[in-house]
Amino acid sequence: MEERDSQKGFGGLLHGLDIRNLIQICAVNGITGRVQIETDDERGEIYFEKGEIVHSACGDLRGVESLRRIIGWEGGEIRLEPGVPPPAVTVDVPWQALLLTPAINPQETEVKKEEEEEGALPPAKSQASETLLVYRLYSEILSWQEVSNCILYSLEKREVVRPSTPVPRMHRWAEALQELYNRCNALSPFGRHSLPVLISAVLEGRLWALMNYGPYLFALEIPRTVDLREIHLRFLRTAEELK
Repeated sequence: MEERDSQKGFGGLLHGLDIRNLIQICAVNGITGRVQIETDDERGEIYFEKGEIVHSACGDLRGVESLRRIIGWEGGEIRLEPGVPPPAVTVDVPWQALLLTPAINPQETEVKKEEEEEGALPPAKSQASETLLVYRLYSEILSWQEVSNCILYSLEKREVVRPSTPVPRMHRWAEALQELYNRCNALSPFGRHSLPVLISAVLEGRLWALMNYGPYLFALEIPRTVDLREIHLRFLRTAEELK
């Protein structure tokens, strides 16, 4: 790979290094940022967060379908831009599994597209999972000005899933908040997988708004001046819009 001058990150041409190798290098080294890949007639980008692929885009394709297309390219020009955040979260698959995904055959893609347009095939259903929707909701909440911290906790796995590498105090907060949430839900006749409920708590001088989404718990740190009801309604609206 030939280096090129750059004020941020690096750029180069792929020589004897396929894109699967490039992904593996970025993953193993815990890269956070954007990798842009450009061939003679196509351009794609892959976003990493501490070594995990969280978003990919190529033309009209997004997520895993985009990665399948990019992985099939041979050679091209690359550019790594560390620290660039993803515009969305569209990938919820470990990078090791993604490297086993076969590349898309462009001719097969065109045939399938033509058949769908002619009505020979039903429109493909969305492959977005509940987990992917939850990650998108988490990313959206992080952009809210009034939210200082957001912890996404899996009630089934009993672990913090976002941020992907939480600092030790976040583990402590999450454990205390999920215990409070479970106690409150033990008194509820609806169960914890009901519609999102709102529970507020003060922990170490910080105000938290707790809301569930299926088997997940969102913990939002907000100022005391914020109307909790408004936060709850905004959470519900955003979750509905992302479906």
